[in-house]
Amino acid sequence: MCSQTVTIYHVRYGNKGEFACDRWVLERVFFDSTLNRATDQSGSRLTSGFLLVIPNQSPLPLWKDGLAFDTMEPEQRQGWYTLQPGDKVVLGKGPIVETRGQWAEMVHEKMDNLAIVRCVNVKRLGNKICHVEFEGWRSYSPRKSR
Repeated sequence: MCSQTVTIYHVRYGNKGEFACDRWVLERVFFDSTLNRATDQSGSRLTSGFLLVIPNQSPLPLWKDGLAFDTMEPEQRQGWYTLQPGDKVVLGKGPIVETRGQWAEMVHEKMDNLAIVRCVNVKRLGNKICHVEFEGWRSYSPRKSR
């Protein structure tokens, strides 16, 4: 079931506004597209969503809460990852992001297979994390040329 590859991105801002983007290419995860119906006062429309399931086991890095991850020293982050609401996911191998401008360019209108994390669901067996589920919005793919 876990046969897809994704690239996940988590952005950190330093005390003085410094930009850093952590990037992990994860193999053997589950990524599924969903169609959702959004309803508001003006009517309803279909939106594209996603479900990403990342097993919390080796050889994958282990999940850590965003606040705990962000306060770790860089050398302590080895073997860990975090993904929080607002972070981004690309199906397959995504680009390296080194600047705020590159991060800002990662939007649905410009990039296929992009997903934005809306919620994080940590699943436990006893007191041990067995996997983490991420849901959110996804860009339509493939985009048709005009």
